Amino acid sequence: MISERGIEHNPNKIKALLEMKPPSSYKDIRISGVLVRESDGVQKPIYYVSHVLHGSEENYPIIDKFAFALVISARKLKSYFKSYPIVVVTDQPLNRILTSAALFGRMTTWVVELSEFDHLCA
Repeated sequence: MISERGIEHNPNKIKALLEMKPPSSYKDIRISGVLVRESDGVQKPIYYVSHVLHGSEENYPIIDKFAFALVISARKLKSYFKSYPIVVVTDQPLNRILTSAALFGRMTTWVVELSEFDHLCA
């Protein structure tokens, strides 16, 4: 939640995240992201974003799935992405991919969409 005090965590969303069951079938595969606020060295989850992969999305290469997760998160949390610096923490080389001149197809579309966020550090 955004208020005059800044970003605050939502206990209901955190509880749902902690109680979430692992996928029981291949069709339950999701991509997800967590918006976290760090204060005094403590990270607090603010918002959880999840998307069930459908059709061809299930066949995306792993790096495309990570980029897609970032795009889905940016769409759902647009006000956060526009108002605050966002640092993406991942073990994938997203920054290298997203700044590459040799992009094509859906990745190019996603990079253009993400370019509207000035404070995004992947």
